[in-house]
Amino acid sequence: MPNVLTTDNGYSKLKSEVNTNLDYMPRHTASIWWTKTFGLADAAQLRLGGGVVYSGKSISTSSLWSIITPSRTTVDALAEINWQSWRFAINATNLLNNKYYASCLARGDCFVGAPRNVMGTVGYRF
Repeated sequence: MPNVLTTDNGYSKLKSEVNTNLDYMPRHTASIWWTKTFGLADAAQLRLGGGVVYSGKSISTSSLWSIITPSRTTVDALAEINWQSWRFAINATNLLNNKYYASCLARGDCFVGAPRNVMGTVGYRF
């Protein structure tokens, strides 16, 4: 198999037309993801990938005050080998282990964002 480079990206803008309970959601989010597949010996394939996820600031408002959750950017990555019916993969989210708040609400509570997570999987296709 020839080497293949793929990209996947997206952008969204949230604009509420009515007053909702979702005021703590970021107005802007964007992501981009690249993967590159390499052919190896014995019909095996190596796939490497990485991506960046951006979430813009969010504002939560009550009748007394507003609180702003700052924007954040995280990096994700993958490495995968497919050989015959086997699949071996390592995936990482928040690879740089950025510390951030996922959301803060005007009522006074904040939620810490997920730390670095690395997961390995082995699969077999019957």
